[in-house]
Amino acid sequence: MSTTQLDEFRRHCRDFLAQAATPRMAQWEAQGRVDRDFWEQAGAAGLLASALAASWVAAARATSVTP
Repeated sequence: MSTTQLDEFRRHCRDFLAQAATPRMAQWEAQGRVDRDFWEQAGAAGLLASALAASWVAAARATSVTP
C-alpha cells in the first residue's frame, strides 16, 4: 500500500468514525455495548476484515490461470 493510499484510508476511517461513532459514544458507554448497526455500517464502508479481504485477493491472483 502506498503512502497516498494509506493516507486516503486513514482519512476514510476518521470521516467514518466522526460521522457514525463519535455522536453515539455516550449511548454505547451507558448501554455497555456498541450497536449492531454500527458494525454493519463499518462493514459496508469497507472497514472490517480488510486484511482478510486482501489475503483473499492475493490468493486468488496466485492461483488464477491467465490465458
